[in-house]
Amino acid sequence: MKKNLSVFREEKNYARFLSSVFISGVGDWFHSVAVFSLLLQLESTGMALGITMALRVLPHLLFGPFGGLLADRFSRKKILVSCDVIQALAALSLLLVSTADDIWLIYVSTFVLMSATAVQMPTRAASIPSLVKKENLLKANSMNSASVGLVMVIGSMLGGFVTAALEIDIAFVVNAITLLVSAFIMLSIKFPHSKSLELKEKLSLKRFNVLLPIIKDSRILQLVMIYYVLWAIGGGIMNLIPSVFAFDVYNLDNLGVGILYACFGLGQILGGFVSSYIEKWPSRAIAIGFLIEGIAYQFFSISPNIILGGLMLVLALAGVTVGNTFVNTIVMQYVPEKYLGRFFSLIFTSVNVILGTTMIISGALLAKLLPQQLAMLSGVLITIPAIIIGYNLWRIKIPQSQNNDTLKA
Repeated sequence: MKKNLSVFREEKNYARFLSSVFISGVGDWFHSVAVFSLLLQLESTGMALGITMALRVLPHLLFGPFGGLLADRFSRKKILVSCDVIQALAALSLLLVSTADDIWLIYVSTFVLMSATAVQMPTRAASIPSLVKKENLLKANSMNSASVGLVMVIGSMLGGFVTAALEIDIAFVVNAITLLVSAFIMLSIKFPHSKSLELKEKLSLKRFNVLLPIIKDSRILQLVMIYYVLWAIGGGIMNLIPSVFAFDVYNLDNLGVGILYACFGLGQILGGFVSSYIEKWPSRAIAIGFLIEGIAYQFFSISPNIILGGLMLVLALAGVTVGNTFVNTIVMQYVPEKYLGRFFSLIFTSVNVILGTTMIISGALLAKLLPQQLAMLSGVLITIPAIIIGYNLWRIKIPQSQNNDTLKA
């Protein structure tokens, strides 16, 4: 643990950066829990939930690619601060919702929030290499992964408590406050000054063409992109499963939902801390980590109680977090920093659109299949590409550190 935490002493800018992301992340969980609770109060049918879910996916398709273009063209610091402020205003707008006639405000707010998130995600990811020394990149990504899990544990628990025990409006106010605090911290960070050579060029999707020779010359990047696209199919199913298992399989209702999502978070924390201790074997860590996720989901599907089911989720998330941590580090090493925003936006856009689409389809399949069957299907769909891509990655010798200008693997 000390090995991972040392990055905060050595990289002060990164420590502030991660604290900003952590604080806003906790607030986002408050918002998510409160929005769905408010929708269930105002609208008894599932239509409002379905529309809201669709509005959480659409912005990634519309604005995700442009988020990457902006991140590679303008000040990443200004983009991140602006996104936080826009999200805070969108969160506060939900205080105006009081009856079913106001549901349209929830739709607008959700669209605005997720549009900012679509821009924010690739910008955050692309910022990390500029805030840490090359030798600390894996530790930085490890702590980033662990913080995501901690956000999930703390945010879901506190968000659920505030929504249940207090007024829903308080959750929206808390979310806005955390976002403004996050923006204030981000303002204090010294981002390296870099002037884009593309400022005079038209902001066009054609600017993604610079990635083609990089991807073409790197077998690792090709395998990573193929895996994530295939993974998102099974991953989308699993995103829907924990809530269904909590209610219909374990009969623990909201308590079960909280426990299972806490297990997701604990797995990410574990995977984040483990990653830096196996840095000598990056290709094997990725292959085994992704395989563990798929197999663990299959065992989760047949777990007779929430204790065993929760343990399987911890194991699954630990595995995929190890894989993701190494993949992110490799991407940051192999893709020149000036193109990172575009590369990450390409990945995030593809994955989030497929995830959202698969979740919608999975919801329809629940009318014909048992939750256990869907969970098993998710595990199988994740295991198959993990074996195929993992085998190919295993055969590639990935150096522990890679110059950012090196494009071939």
